[in-house]
Formats: sequence, C-alpha cells, structure tokens
Amino acid sequence: PAAEAAQHAKRYPEPGTPAQIAAKTRLAVDLMVDGRVEGVVTYCLIATALAANSVGARYRQLLLLASGAAAAAMFHSNIAAALLVPTILVWIIPTRRSAREWTSAVVGGISWLSGALVCTALLGELSVRHGGTRWFFIRSFTWWQENNASNPWDQKAWNWILESPWAFLPVLTAVACIVVLFQRRRRSALDPMTIKGFVAFAYIVSLFLVWDLLGSSAVLHWPFYTSWLMPASFIALGGVVLATLPPGRAADTAVFVAVAMLLLVSIGQPDWLPVPFKVAGLLFALAVGFATGMVRQRALAAALIGILVAHVNVWSSKTGFFSPTEPRIEAFRAVNDALDHIVPTAGDAQPRFLYNEKEAPFASHYSATAGIYLWGYSIVTRTYPAIDAAGARMLPPGTMAMVLANRPEPLPAIETALAPHAIRVEFVTTRTVATPRGPFYLTFFRTLDAVQ
Repeated sequence: PAAEAAQHAKRYPEPGTPAQIAAKTRLAVDLMVDGRVEGVVTYCLIATALAANSVGARYRQLLLLASGAAAAAMFHSNIAAALLVPTILVWIIPTRRSAREWTSAVVGGISWLSGALVCTALLGELSVRHGGTRWFFIRSFTWWQENNASNPWDQKAWNWILESPWAFLPVLTAVACIVVLFQRRRRSALDPMTIKGFVAFAYIVSLFLVWDLLGSSAVLHWPFYTSWLMPASFIALGGVVLATLPPGRAADTAVFVAVAMLLLVSIGQPDWLPVPFKVAGLLFALAVGFATGMVRQRALAAALIGILVAHVNVWSSKTGFFSPTEPRIEAFRAVNDALDHIVPTAGDAQPRFLYNEKEAPFASHYSATAGIYLWGYSIVTRTYPAIDAAGARMLPPGTMAMVLANRPEPLPAIETALAPHAIRVEFVTTRTVATPRGPFYLTFFRTLDAVQ
C-alpha cells in the first residue's frame, strides 16, 4: 500500500513522490538482499524472552520494562502485530491465587506499559528530529481504520492451504498439543510455564483463524503473516517435547531442540530431498504432528519436529514465494544499481519506462526496475519499439523517460518509435548496469514541445 502516494502520506512524514516511494522500496530490497529478519518476529521473541525470564528474577521490573519497550517496537513495525501482545503478557500472569503474586503482576504490568511508553516517546523524538511528527503512530491507526473494511487479497476458499506449506507448522503444532493434552500422563507432566505456552499458541492461532474465516483477511495465506506464529509455535512445540522428559534433563534437551531447528531451517533447498506436493504434504505434516504428540522418547519427538521443519522449509522454498534464490538476488542488486542512475537523473519527477518484456535475459530486471516507480503508472510500453496511443499519452512535454535494453538505444531509433505519435525528444544520457549475465542499458531522453 505504501507504493500509492496517498497511502505513503499516511505512513511517512515525507510526501509520496516517486523518489520517496522508490527510496522506501529500495530500503526493503536492501534488507532482503542482506538477509535481515522481519522486525515483528524479532521484537516478539525479545519481548517474550524478557517477560518469561522475569518470573522470580532479581531484576524483574527492569526485565519487564525492557520487554514492554521491545513490544512497542514490534507493533510500531506493523500495527497489526499488536494482536501478539497477549502472547507476551501471558508470561507475567500469576499461576496461583496469591495476593502477593497478583500484586507483583500488577506492578510488573505497570513496568511493562512504562517500557512501551518510553519506547514510543523515543521513537517520536527520532521522528521529530528527522522531519516527521511526534505522533508518528497515528498514521498507522488511520491506515488500519480506512483499510480494515475491505481486503483485495482476501481468500474466499480453502484451496490455498495446499499451496501454503508455511501454514503447516502451526497446524502440526496444534495437532501435537491436542494429542498431548488428551494423554493423562503427558498432561500431568506439564508445568505452569508450559501451559502458558500452550495458551499463548491457542490464542494467536484461534485469532488468526477467526480473522480469516469471519473477517476480510487472508493472514494465513501469506508467509510473512504466518511467520508471526513462529514464536508461539516453537514455544508450544518445546512444551510438547519437555512433557516427555524425566526431571533434570529439560534444559539440555530444550537447547538441543532449538539448535536442531535452527540448523534445519537454514538448510535452504537441498536437491537430495524429495519435494512434497499438495495433499500428500499436508497429510504428512498432520501425521508428524500426531506422532510428535504420541511418542514418549525425547530424542524421537525432537527428531520428528526437525523432520517437519525441514519438510516445511524445503516445500516453502519451492513455491516461488521466497527469495533470496540467487537469480532474485541478482535482480535486486541490478535494480539497486539502476536506481543509482535513475534517482539523480529523474529527481522527484515520475519517470517513464519503455522496454520489451520478451527481451532475454533481462526482461525481469526491466519489470522490477519499473515496479519501483509504481509499475502500472510508469510503463509506456512493454513491447518496445511498438507504442500504442495510451502509452503515448504518458509522454507529455517535459517528461523524463528511458529505454531499458541490452544495448544503448540510439536517439534515431527512439525518434522512429515515437514518430507515429508526433512526439519530439532529446537525448539526455546513457547509463550502464552491470550484472553477472552482462550489462543492460538505460537510455534517458526527455520529451519536447510539439513543433508549432
């Protein structure tokens, strides 16, 4: 949404000019190329860890203050992440009906809220120092209010789940937790903290399901929203494994499981593993979830979870939803390099793009570059040198435009392509974008007033 000028103005203090929109998109591309993690999940993990470790800690109030600050950073990253706040606060709720414990929880809640307010105030000050408003978060609320009623990405059917293997992790977790709760011996082994983990997971998964089924959303269809379930999912799965353990060995195995999961998630796309497919993949995930809840051997339970994580990771990497695969990284870097030429040449004006989408091997690079500048509003033609009347109307006098091609485009060729529309142009400059496949070129030109 921030790629639309009106939506950009609601989210950022700067005007929604093409240059500002391109800068924000470029920042996102840089973060993706660098392999940076999503802020919501990171801040949620930090806030959860601090809140959980505050129980019985000597510096409890300080830990809760820091937890509240991390939670504020989380929902200022994305306002919808405020839905995750209860999964953090559940860790400070007392497990016994003791007045002393409840008093401590209330004081802890105040500390937590103070941390959130301090973080918000500091972010507001940073916003002011960078030319924004102190009440920067109001933009998120207005956007939420205006866009909550409708969702163009809403999924009306359930066939998407077979194409969305990232949803299998919460599905497996739910199955494993239910199986454990139905076994008396396993259920009796659950301590209060583990039960809190189950409650946090049940809350957030139920909320997402209700939001999808009854609301106009599609959160489980998209991997980035489903990733918000990862902290609660892995904590709940840890509880499933710990319910199999003898006393005194829980911590060692918890560390083993965490390290094993991280290693398996980092596998990427090993060619030696078979790729699960649709119904078979879903049934396999359900079977692993059931088996995880049934087994009584800690190593086997951990191994089953590892198999599931690898299963989800490998299938997800084959959906085409994820980068960075190497060709996409190459495209991202090429777009970055192209912007180094476009931004100083076009300035704040909306540039126009002319290219041939069938020209190998850079057609995707051309499209991605044009996409930085509001793809649907900036492309004159994707079949250059052919230009239709609608494309010609996008080139009024004074427009900065460019031809993207695997060679520098001579001015006579541009004039020939525009001659049927009586558009005069002048050459500005040619810039080269180097890639591992060779260079492609941006030939800039400016349209002139018609001859009187």
